[in-house]
Amino acid sequence: MKTLTINQDNFKRGLILLSDDLSAPIGSARKFLNCVVSDRGGIATRPGTELLGTVNTSTSVIKGFFNFKKSQGSAEIPIKAYSTFLEYYNATAGWTKLKTGFTTAQEFGFTSSLVNTQNDDFVYFCNRTEEFQNWRGSVTLLNGALVGAETTVTVDSTLKDSVYYTATATGSSTTTVTVSTAIWATDMWKNFVVHITGTGKISRITGNTGTVITFDTMADPGSVAFEIRQVAFPFYNIGTGATAASATLTGTGTNFLTAYRTGDQIYVGTETVRTVLAVASNTSLTVTANFSNTASGLTHRKKRQIIYADTVIEYTAIPTSTTFTVGSAHAGADNIGVTVVPDVFVDAPRGNRIENLLGRVYVGNVRSAVSRDSAGALQGSDQAGSLFVSKILDPSTFTFAATRVAGEGDILNMPYGGGELTDVKGQESTLYAYKKGYIEAISYSQDVNDFAIRTPLKTGKGSIGRVIKGTDDQYFMTIDGAYTSLGRVKLKDLTPQTENIGYLIKRLLDSYDHTDFNGVEFQNKIYSCHRTSSDETYNNVILVWNKVNKSFEGIWALPAGYFEIYQNELYYSESSGANVWKMLTGKSDKQSSTVKYPITSDWRSNFFNLLSIKQNIQAINSVAITGYIKANTTFTFSLYKDFSDTATLSFTFGGTEDTFLVGDDFTRFLGSNPLGLQPLGTVDAPGSDGRRRFQFLVYFQYQYGQTFSTGISSDGLEQDWEVLSIALGLKEDISTIVPRLKTV
Repeated sequence: MKTLTINQDNFKRGLILLSDDLSAPIGSARKFLNCVVSDRGGIATRPGTELLGTVNTSTSVIKGFFNFKKSQGSAEIPIKAYSTFLEYYNATAGWTKLKTGFTTAQEFGFTSSLVNTQNDDFVYFCNRTEEFQNWRGSVTLLNGALVGAETTVTVDSTLKDSVYYTATATGSSTTTVTVSTAIWATDMWKNFVVHITGTGKISRITGNTGTVITFDTMADPGSVAFEIRQVAFPFYNIGTGATAASATLTGTGTNFLTAYRTGDQIYVGTETVRTVLAVASNTSLTVTANFSNTASGLTHRKKRQIIYADTVIEYTAIPTSTTFTVGSAHAGADNIGVTVVPDVFVDAPRGNRIENLLGRVYVGNVRSAVSRDSAGALQGSDQAGSLFVSKILDPSTFTFAATRVAGEGDILNMPYGGGELTDVKGQESTLYAYKKGYIEAISYSQDVNDFAIRTPLKTGKGSIGRVIKGTDDQYFMTIDGAYTSLGRVKLKDLTPQTENIGYLIKRLLDSYDHTDFNGVEFQNKIYSCHRTSSDETYNNVILVWNKVNKSFEGIWALPAGYFEIYQNELYYSESSGANVWKMLTGKSDKQSSTVKYPITSDWRSNFFNLLSIKQNIQAINSVAITGYIKANTTFTFSLYKDFSDTATLSFTFGGTEDTFLVGDDFTRFLGSNPLGLQPLGTVDAPGSDGRRRFQFLVYFQYQYGQTFSTGISSDGLEQDWEVLSIALGLKEDISTIVPRLKTV
């Protein structure tokens, strides 16, 4: 007979599910439900989640989730798509309608553009069915309730936060302010606004000299204090001097190409609204209906709208830093959200895989678009297998001449791999376009030729759906169920090589459904969402891959569809509902201060037999466990044998703040048969996180078996434990005979 102590403490090996359990290393797991490898290398309950906003009981599911990060003031605005509308989140107003009327249950794609010809931040989005659109994220709150019929909508602010210049004017008129001591570069304040701080009035700056600012006409402000600011909501670009003739508008020195595009609604003089059919040049455009007033010298402007209380309203002016001028307001409660209505681009491609890279927007999975035929003439297109590329610094324009000119839009046809593009992701200076059976790397030459350099990476290997864009790599699922890394960092050849990081859990991934695979990298971990089988309607688990340890360290029972990082915290949108949840917080799933859901955690090691002759029988009669635990937490240790999922022995450890034993005697053997049925004891007082260090040793009757597995589990609210090591007392008795085969 010989005895030995077996330590299970290398939990960083994570989840390993290969063809033979017994070949898995000690410390690895066969089950890792709602647990995580801690910073100290132990196993612990997974962090909880917390609802963002109030609960949404809609049965529609989220079909797009994005965090719009604006450059000015580091503002971040989460956006979600579900049912027939988009909503944005504001900490005061909660989730608020951005736009309604979309085709129900269509998946959206999003990207942001912070550098463009419009000199503002935008998020661009599309659902393949409705038009390509953008939104500048101008958000404020109603300042006072509206009962309806008002001609002024008062809000917290119509301006951006930053103040670029402040002074007291030494002279003024209805169109100028003068600061005699100023030193300004010519036109450095053009398209900013003058804000008269005493009255709140604002006016768009049309130009400046070294000491004089010129702006659109307003009442002479006098020699008063003023600021130079930026308006958050779009001003009218009012033009003058145009001439209308039938359905054509012409002008001298105008800027139609910048101000208008196909689909815009415009006013000319006192005419009712017209829709732009085409913009031929900076001095000529056509509309869908004839003008009745064909005089010259007409004013022209684009229709602008805001939305509050789920209803759109047109505004005709922004006269002050806190007001919009409207025809007749609708009712709205104080402190509800107010935002600008998105702009629509009817001539842009309608696709929902959208990426921004080096001043260009790329659109894939396109349902319909405008392209050119072999003769260079415009035509309709339904090239879901092609990639549409925007003009440089103009994310909403995808057009190009019959003979393409550098800097224009582009279409990259991709017949290889068959079918539609499943995703497009940029990484540094390269864009990667994915199909189910093909991957291509694309970069533009960044010279006067502006030529697309295309490198086929894989034929027969691609992504079945969305791709995770990591810090240094990209991750995706292949059609044969391989969880794959593009391998950009570890170049094994002249081109990136794919690597199956999911091989360690191949049997598990083979049983999963990856139809709606998605994920994110956060703090050196990859979080991805899956369905546990094809019988599931929605994703119902999250897998956690640790990039540092190169291991899977958790299966979390959470129904995720999309992930975003908002204010440096990780969030997921429900795959089966319309809510968004903050991750990695607390130890319960918290819907509100009064509604919390328990977490069921279950870690089980792979089965092991450490004897030199594997057919011999092992016997275990003790276990020593060390770790950390918080008051009002209880976990259960279980011992499994011979590949059974029914525990052959189990006991619990835990207690309240008053029932923990504090001292040095932790080899107490309480109870009888088995000894140590209720082990108690902690080493020290609670730390700053409320946890106490514990250790205990429990003896019990010999448990005989050929293979063993250990398990730690808990179920409940705020269960907070961390196990650092499990040591087992094991013996081998070669005289023990347990027949395994019958001879005849």
